[in-house]
Amino acid sequence: MGCLSSAPPQVSNQARRKQQELLSPPNSIGDDQTEKKSRNTLHNLLHESVQTIIKGISKIPKPPNLHPLVCLNEYTSPIAIAILSLSSGNTTEIYLPVVAISLYNNQKLMLIGQIELLALCVNTNTEASAFLENTIRWTGGVGRNNYKILLLQIEPTLAQQIEKNLKCFDFIVNIHDEMPDNLRYHIIITTMQCKYADELREYKGGLIIADVSESTQEESMREFLLERGLSFPNFSLSIGNVTSEFVRTNKGFKELNECTFLKLIKSYKSMVQDESDMGVQKYDNLVTALRYHIIVLPRCENEHLLDLSKAAFQLLENTNYISEEGICPAIIHGITVVLLTEILHRLPAKTFEGQHWGERFPGEVIDPQLGDFRTHHEFHCEEWSSSGLYIPSGVIGHATLSKPCKNVHIQIGCHVECTLSQTGPWKRWPIIFETYDFEDGLDLDFCSPFGGIVYVVMDEYSTDDPSIEFDVTFRNVIQYPIYTSLDPSIYDEVKGENNSPWMEIETQFIIITIPSDKIELFGELSEYCTFIDQLIAEVLQFTSDVSQKLYRLVFDIELPNDKATCNYPISMPMKMIEAISQKKPSVDLFLLIYYIGTLSVMQMNFGDVDGHSLGMIAASHAFKSVFKDINPLEYNAETPPDLFSDLYNIYTQNNPEDFTKSFEDIRRMYEIMQIGEKRVWEIFVQKISGYAGTNLAPKLIKSKEESTNFGGGVLISYSSKSLSEFQLPDAMKKDPVIDQSLVPVEE
Repeated sequence: MGCLSSAPPQVSNQARRKQQELLSPPNSIGDDQTEKKSRNTLHNLLHESVQTIIKGISKIPKPPNLHPLVCLNEYTSPIAIAILSLSSGNTTEIYLPVVAISLYNNQKLMLIGQIELLALCVNTNTEASAFLENTIRWTGGVGRNNYKILLLQIEPTLAQQIEKNLKCFDFIVNIHDEMPDNLRYHIIITTMQCKYADELREYKGGLIIADVSESTQEESMREFLLERGLSFPNFSLSIGNVTSEFVRTNKGFKELNECTFLKLIKSYKSMVQDESDMGVQKYDNLVTALRYHIIVLPRCENEHLLDLSKAAFQLLENTNYISEEGICPAIIHGITVVLLTEILHRLPAKTFEGQHWGERFPGEVIDPQLGDFRTHHEFHCEEWSSSGLYIPSGVIGHATLSKPCKNVHIQIGCHVECTLSQTGPWKRWPIIFETYDFEDGLDLDFCSPFGGIVYVVMDEYSTDDPSIEFDVTFRNVIQYPIYTSLDPSIYDEVKGENNSPWMEIETQFIIITIPSDKIELFGELSEYCTFIDQLIAEVLQFTSDVSQKLYRLVFDIELPNDKATCNYPISMPMKMIEAISQKKPSVDLFLLIYYIGTLSVMQMNFGDVDGHSLGMIAASHAFKSVFKDINPLEYNAETPPDLFSDLYNIYTQNNPEDFTKSFEDIRRMYEIMQIGEKRVWEIFVQKISGYAGTNLAPKLIKSKEESTNFGGGVLISYSSKSLSEFQLPDAMKKDPVIDQSLVPVEE
């Protein structure tokens, strides 16, 4: 399974600057004594606020789908915290807030993990009703005779119930779906779906903001909360005791603040200084709690994160993380690297200047001759675009777009598979690529402690235009060799100019990324390109694939379970490079062609079983067409689904064009409208039966049902940027340290 680090949330430059200010110690207060006094004043205000809100209250309602939140800076404090619960019903030892407050920019804000909590504060529930009253009086300013409250963009039924609860105290309540021109309200109550974040920034009254069940949050509201030191992590666990209908509020201020980001960092630094007190499960719980806070942060300067990363690196060095067999042999090392990966993806480029961690892999560039280059890029879909440029480790590069473009970022490195899911020691760092988003600007700096090939990546092709073209100007980079079958002279011009450790072979249908010192294995490159294109062309013709997206193949010294992964890019163990480079049939070459066939078929939304079965058929067809008198099944080392056998019999006993025509019909239909996975298979069975002139439905439907549990030894890795699937390998577990559901999911 893919297990890369979760992506930093994309935020505007304005929000990034404000978040940077909030997460760094104030630098405009004056001398140390004045700064300390200011911090003590803020601390006391938060303490008084918490006491005001929960005074005399032992519990508050716990609605279904109550979401945890995080307090990120000294302007915030939890009001109520709850324990995380596993899907099994068992609890963990990790607590997170479900209600919190912020005192920032002279504005009082309360954040609640579910809007239904306020609806449950009925007058027959004495403590819940008291909590609601205390919340209003604190948020709107203690001491008023009455409060005027706006319920903004809240689901009507909930809004009416909340209005009823509030009117028990004779508060004045108005309900609106749109922001009124006259904001003469003491308090606005709204949700994360609110579309008026800019107006809320200008609003001088108190705010109560709540999350909503099973709904997408407005990005502008996430930015608004980040500016105030609060956020909701994307979450996969239950919060609180699964059988309880309330959350207790009997924690003291000091205990509540142990669940804030800054206190967790302090606890971490203290723990790693005393290794004798650092049990694996205790350490893992602390790291997991920290990760819930880190995953919401954007990439920006953050002194606290930098201090945390230094403490984590110091722990690695103190515990001999480098061994003769590799790096990070111990379970503590693996947990620490998970934490470091989350942190590093959220630090700015300049943090990595002068850092060189790539000697083991992917390799270092000796005496690089840095230069500036302009590259042209044309996109037809979501894909990587090779720049022909390489950034050495520790060097800060700069990229400038020729025009604004959405969903574009710079990626450093081609090795995107993560090895955190397996036991150390590792042959390389588990994650060695970095991404930097342009967001709403034209310029960015980029840097990596590992170095790597520089790619321009389009994450999402959200336009009806047939293509998107733009230039990128790069500074402080070197060229790496690319052999392209369309213009071999480019390779001759660049070859030997720089000692880049990696290069690419680009054919009509695939880009192959290899170590530069392995190029001799491929012999005459023009002949090899013709050979590999012939095989892939047979696959694409068979699957009726006319897309312009090139497939990619990357070789790696370490992959999960030492298996190739069927993804974009396809990743294969370095030991397979020799067989792939030869112009003759082999098990490894069949695997590559099979993966290309599977990816091509999956474009039509086939399921795993049918997609892989049809991918094997496509590879078998290509091998038979190119190598003639061979049995392609002799080169298939994978265990196929039962469905494959029936499909292969149909292929051998009928015209292979029956498959191609069926695929062509489905692709034509898919261009008009999206087709569900189940329906795609039904249409294929119908089409292939029609072209074969016999009813194949009973056999194929039964065969697929019997193949439902296909594992096949195939590792499909949907790697993006998420550590969400990381858990400690069973071989390393002495105790059940991490439950699969006890991890953040990708933002």
